[in-house]
Amino acid sequence: MCRSTFFDAVGAPPKNPHIYALSHGEVLAAIESLYDDRLQPFGRILLKRLGERAVARAIGQDAVLSLARGGLPTSAVPHISRTRLRRVCERCRAIRVAPTEGGEYVALLTGREPDFVDACSPADPYPEELWEAMAAHFSDDGQAEEGLCLPGGRYACAQALVAWRLPCLAGRSLGEVCHVVQLAISQRQILGYSDGQVVPHSRSEAVVKRRFAALQRPVVAA
Repeated sequence: MCRSTFFDAVGAPPKNPHIYALSHGEVLAAIESLYDDRLQPFGRILLKRLGERAVARAIGQDAVLSLARGGLPTSAVPHISRTRLRRVCERCRAIRVAPTEGGEYVALLTGREPDFVDACSPADPYPEELWEAMAAHFSDDGQAEEGLCLPGGRYACAQALVAWRLPCLAGRSLGEVCHVVQLAISQRQILGYSDGQVVPHSRSEAVVKRRFAALQRPVVAA
């Protein structure tokens, strides 16, 4: 969906038609939704969530979930100013902005205790049954669609898995699914990367390179 069509759907655009207007209430609601998902509201994640919610208002939540299976296309998301978003957060008394590494920040709610999942943690608190089901689903003869490619970012990949409604992930928060994605790639060797996308481990670049190395053949660039 092009930007002009998006703004036609949600109402009159702001003075600059390329910048999506933000309100304190809209930002607070987006942060609340990240708390509900047990996701730490870093600026970059909050930016994504605001875009998703804007698209959902334009085309409906069911349509957004359908798009999430392959990754929400950037062309469908209105441009939101990073600078404007941080300024709105800093001026809202219900939000505490804390700087983090790399010039990033996190927007915390002053009146709500956090219960975030650390998606980067190497600790694995999940039952073996979950991993067995994941491994079976993404095996060569599993139920995953042939040629399946998931979005490359951990957050977008987790959203895609939620949209696919895998039974082994039922009842898990999006924050937990982000952690599952991280562990499935870094430790469990269930998923891997290929051309910037997440794929079953057997089709990952690392496995393909090992197979070619075993055959003593160079990997031919695509």
